[in-house]
Amino acid sequence: MRHEAGFAEIVAVWENVIQGLKRVEATFVHGESNRDGDDGDDEDKGDDGDDEDEWEDESHLAKRETTLLNQAIRSLKYGVALLLTGTPIFNTWRDLAGQFMLLPGGGPFNDLSHLTELIRVKKPNGNGYAPLGGVGGQHRALPNHLLASLVIARPKSQLRLQPVVTHVVDVNFNSERASAVRIELLVKKARDALFKSREEANGDSYKIAIGHLRRAQVDIDSNNERASAIKIEFLVEKARDALFKSREEANGDSYKIAIALLRRARVEAANPPLHRASEIGREISRR
Repeated sequence: MRHEAGFAEIVAVWENVIQGLKRVEATFVHGESNRDGDDGDDEDKGDDGDDEDEWEDESHLAKRETTLLNQAIRSLKYGVALLLTGTPIFNTWRDLAGQFMLLPGGGPFNDLSHLTELIRVKKPNGNGYAPLGGVGGQHRALPNHLLASLVIARPKSQLRLQPVVTHVVDVNFNSERASAVRIELLVKKARDALFKSREEANGDSYKIAIGHLRRAQVDIDSNNERASAIKIEFLVEKARDALFKSREEANGDSYKIAIALLRRARVEAANPPLHRASEIGREISRR
């Protein structure tokens, strides 16, 4: 029960800080849906140093300590920080720990392992501890209490989200049905493995994801004109992800990978008589 006592103490301290907030001078930081975190709009309304308050809107956009937005916020001087996010339930505990680091003094945790030490629970069989994503049952109240105390989130009933946009792709079910279903299944399994690798820093899950994508690509290669168009879109999507990674991590290798993928897509698009492929090829050229 040692970790529960430490947890309750941290929650009590930060609840007192928030409840004692009476100042109005603040630095307001608005993320503006920026994936790379380099265009945040900062407006300084006070010059009281460490007594100033800091309001972080869309705090989930600054959850990674390697981004410019996260580093810029932590370079400011403030005594109280209010984190606002509209999507708390979609954050992993690793993401939440990154947001808690935006609190004054780096927040109540030294790092993710410190957070794990406080809220971890033993597995039902008593052998080891459950991963953060596996915290449930009566133990779930502890991390939920922490989240409610440190992050301000609007209730789901207040969200005014745009309707879901459905992209319909016509296929020839007589010749392509099995292949299309198989490709979709492989990509879904790869996406799940990638999420798992990011959440658990698991290299094996990442290798599994790459394996699924390669199998999907092989299946695409075995198809006809429609498959070639799908392959081009697949290559462009992978290149886009690599470009985002290169910008976020200043990774030259990711940039080279993105360029190589775009070149492969251009070669594929140059094969006639694919009208859709030609359109994608022109789009790639403009990039």
